[in-house]
Amino acid sequence: MRVCVTFAILAASLASASDVRACATCAVGDPTLTLFGTERAFEGRVRLSATAHQRQSRIGGATLRDHRLELGAAYAPTEWLTLSALVPVVHRRIDFPNLARERRWALADVDLRARFRLFQDRPQRPRHVLSGSLGLELPTTTRVRSVQIAGPAPSHAAQVGSRSWDPLAGLQYSTFLYPFAFHLLAVYLHPLSEGPDGVRAGGELRTTARLQWQPKVRLGLFLGGDLRVEAQDRMDGRRDADSGGAVALATAGLQVRAHDALSLFVSASIPFWQDLRGGHEDRYVLSLGLVVDP
Repeated sequence: MRVCVTFAILAASLASASDVRACATCAVGDPTLTLFGTERAFEGRVRLSATAHQRQSRIGGATLRDHRLELGAAYAPTEWLTLSALVPVVHRRIDFPNLARERRWALADVDLRARFRLFQDRPQRPRHVLSGSLGLELPTTTRVRSVQIAGPAPSHAAQVGSRSWDPLAGLQYSTFLYPFAFHLLAVYLHPLSEGPDGVRAGGELRTTARLQWQPKVRLGLFLGGDLRVEAQDRMDGRRDADSGGAVALATAGLQVRAHDALSLFVSASIPFWQDLRGGHEDRYVLSLGLVVDP
């Protein structure tokens, strides 16, 4: 949280020091609040974000509690292309059935991505925008020793990242009909190399849908859902029967514009259906963050 506070102070300083530039809302001609990754690009746009996540899950008989800080930066060299990077740091606590406890800090997989516009219905203040994305998750996860997870789940399931080269591709559709906005995103990730313990993770499909309503210019309320589908991992060339599956989560949250260049958001996600193998069970995700347009 100290890192998050420091980032917030830095972001506010950058925002106040950039009054010679037009605000992002003026540049796009639309007051719609957007989270990091759903913004509309204009040439020279820079965006920063910091998001703290708290999540809980179970693997076998062990309970995992993650506190995850994601620092993001995005730059649009042209009005149709946005380049972004997301750097996640994780503090994980593992509680075992025998009352033993393990704590660890780790850098997770860094996400590099290019989002490019494929279609928009009109040049100014577009209502419908379709974008594609290509990216790569880097094997930057901190190498940690394997842990013994009680139950059917293998020990590598407790790692904070795949520690492999994972290319990804996606599509994103956004509708801007102020005071309403809708975003639909689908990303497929396919690991190309082995990670810890000689495991090659299976492909993963991530989909997100968000519907937002802004009753006030500075306040947005959103509802949505997330679906994650995972293929089975491979160990020594064989499929791991205790891996893979799917989980669907319902999400609700709000976003507040605290300044022309700064917005804050909070959200909560709870699984309403899941079929994850290997004794893996997702519990909840709480998120708190800020987005800065310096």
